[in-house]
Amino acid sequence: MIISDERDKVAEFFAREEMDPPTFVWNPDPETFPHPLMKHFLATWQQMPHAPDRPIPLAKDFDVFAFRSAIGHMMYLDVIDGGRDFRYRVYGSRIAQFSGFDLTGKNLGKSDAPSISRDFMLACYKALVRRQEPLFTQHKSPRDFLVATWSRILVPLVDETGATTRLLGVNIPSGKEPLNTGVRSVFT
Repeated sequence: MIISDERDKVAEFFAREEMDPPTFVWNPDPETFPHPLMKHFLATWQQMPHAPDRPIPLAKDFDVFAFRSAIGHMMYLDVIDGGRDFRYRVYGSRIAQFSGFDLTGKNLGKSDAPSISRDFMLACYKALVRRQEPLFTQHKSPRDFLVATWSRILVPLVDETGATTRLLGVNIPSGKEPLNTGVRSVFT
């Protein structure tokens, strides 16, 4: 659905859960981002080294220090089995504070994230593996979730063969205060 830009099917998927459809934009204009950190993040990714014949940065050249301003909101994922699932190497401390759980070291497919959010993110990540283009998403949380809206920019990282092996993103919540559940990321 997301890979082929089928917005009607995505809207139907969310309507079944009585939720507004998400926004998703391939190769977004950074000037439209709701948060300046997202613009800086995308510019940093675009400045990473890459092969002359490929605009996608190499995973081996990822330097967490280049992205230090985003670390609390950053997600860094391994692509498992060509995109069948995704393991969070880093799930930022600010994301964990707002969501109430830390996915660092966990696979998305087996996570405790709300099913509608998990299924949407799996679809986004799988599409990102195949399209290899920056993706902006924004969606409202399920009613019983304490964050009103999540805004993300997601980008791929490849190996020397051009296969997407890692994903990188920033995830910025808005509309609510952090949970005081004591959940802390291992990266705090």
